[in-house]
Amino acid sequence: MYWRLLMTVMLGFAAGWFLHDTGAHPVVEQTQETVPIFAQPGDVPSPAAAVDAEDIRVLGDRVELRVPNVIPAEFTDTNSMDPVIDAGTTALELTITSVNQVHVGDIVSYETPLAPGATVIHRVVEIGTDEDGTYFIMKGDNNPTTDPQKVRFDQLRRKVIAIVY
Repeated sequence: MYWRLLMTVMLGFAAGWFLHDTGAHPVVEQTQETVPIFAQPGDVPSPAAAVDAEDIRVLGDRVELRVPNVIPAEFTDTNSMDPVIDAGTTALELTITSVNQVHVGDIVSYETPLAPGATVIHRVVEIGTDEDGTYFIMKGDNNPTTDPQKVRFDQLRRKVIAIVY
């Protein structure tokens, strides 16, 4: 019994070495199209960096960010940004002062005429220009479609720069 197990292991090792040495691959056929292992339809772009590493100081009992115009924010339970943001999540938001601060992938808060007095927080999925200037297309990560209207710069309020869980 012991010898059979030993022979099986040795044959497996030899076959693996031979196949590796010859470049053959017994399980996966090679194709001309390469797909990253984690790529999926509907991948969400990542936010742009908003804080330089030298502006972050980790001290023994606290973390300091040297970034002006930052406020803490908490969120209500709408589920539109699940699983990234949910009820009870705390984030740091930077006040948006320039259109150049906003990039595809950023999570921003904005006011909408569809819900007067409410602030929506969604991800920027497209930036474009039309006869009225720059516009932003927004989408909640957990929503099936984009928000119904173009968002203009004057509607933007803040950009998430950190999420604390």
